Amino acid sequence: MQSDKSKALIDSITGSINTLAAMTDATAKSAMFKDWLRAVSRFHHYSFNNQLLVLLQRPQAQRVAGFHTWKSLGRNVKKGAKGLQFLPRASARRPPRKPTSNGKAKDSPR
Repeated sequence: MQSDKSKALIDSITGSINTLAAMTDATAKSAMFKDWLRAVSRFHHYSFNNQLLVLLQRPQAQRVAGFHTWKSLGRNVKKGAKGLQFLPRASARRPPRKPTSNGKAKDSPR
């Protein structure tokens, strides 16, 4: 037989799981979540933060490119059109190579 304490714990866990399942179902049906999924599927090669920026700045965007990229594709950009703001790529700096006693450079550990 289960003690009252373990029975209460099981009931609490079951209730939490049911609440979480209901919240997950509600989120999956929301329009905002569906818009976010569309943006992620269109701009999968951008960082998460830039995907959110595209969604917030221009939710109806189908393609995103720079001015010269549009020109190279034979497309025109309207004069005075405003661009989207993006976060720059984060580039990791490699530490300089340290020379060893034999004169060859050795990669330093990260």
